[in-house]
Amino acid sequence: MMKNKLMILLILVVLILCAVGYYVLTSSDPKNISFYEPKTQTSPQSTQTSKAQPQQLPPQQNTMPAQNPPQNKALEQSTPANTQRASKPNLAPTMQSLRSEYEALLKRSRHDRSLGEPRYDVYIVDSQKLHANERKTINSITTTLSRRGGFLEYALFVEKINTENIKITLFNKSLLDETNFIASPKPLPPLWFKFNQSSMQSIKNSFYINELKATLKPQSKIKSIVLSGHTDEVGNAAYNYMLGLKRSAAVASEFLRISGKIIIQSFGKDKQLTHDMDESKRYVNRRVETLFE
Repeated sequence: MMKNKLMILLILVVLILCAVGYYVLTSSDPKNISFYEPKTQTSPQSTQTSKAQPQQLPPQQNTMPAQNPPQNKALEQSTPANTQRASKPNLAPTMQSLRSEYEALLKRSRHDRSLGEPRYDVYIVDSQKLHANERKTINSITTTLSRRGGFLEYALFVEKINTENIKITLFNKSLLDETNFIASPKPLPPLWFKFNQSSMQSIKNSFYINELKATLKPQSKIKSIVLSGHTDEVGNAAYNYMLGLKRSAAVASEFLRISGKIIIQSFGKDKQLTHDMDESKRYVNRRVETLFE
């Protein structure tokens, strides 16, 4: 009797185990059945992250130079090219106004009231000392200019070139702020003077000046003229420097009213065109050369 009960119990246990096994096999995904436990458990996300980390290192290394462009821009701004670009407005001398030139000379000069004529103020640049002959020449020049300058006001800045020579920079005060100057007129040929003379009447070919003026439109203004006087080799250096200066001033008187600035200078007998003593050839040395700027 006892054996029968045990047999029935054993059969029931076997049936239960079979039912459990059948359930497991039919209701579970075989792919998810694991028959061993791995040493480390990693999720798919962590696996992807660990695989992606080596790939992210190069971009991180590349991002370091990517932070430098602001520094490179700063370096580019300090390069000479960009410096020139920034200072370009200051690198245009032709646009400098006559007033700025006038005021720059005025700061360096002393007004000498013993020289000049009414409306012709004479300033000595750097307060240099003038010889008696130079002072006499300046007064002679301002007298010549005053005959043709009308009622306008002028300023003459006198600079020492060497112990025997001076240069005069003349400004027409009414044109210091003028901006509408004409382009350079056609050049004048050398103007030839009679021996030891410096007046307009002593210019042998003065008609060139009249021809030039005839080509200018009414109200035309010239910004700057450089007049260089020359002499022949007769006489000492100091005398010829002053003679050449007075010849330049004679030509300047013809352009006073229409020019903003005139440089009156002399080379004396320093630049001879010929050393022939024959008067038919030597006269070319006694000249004034004109440069329009």
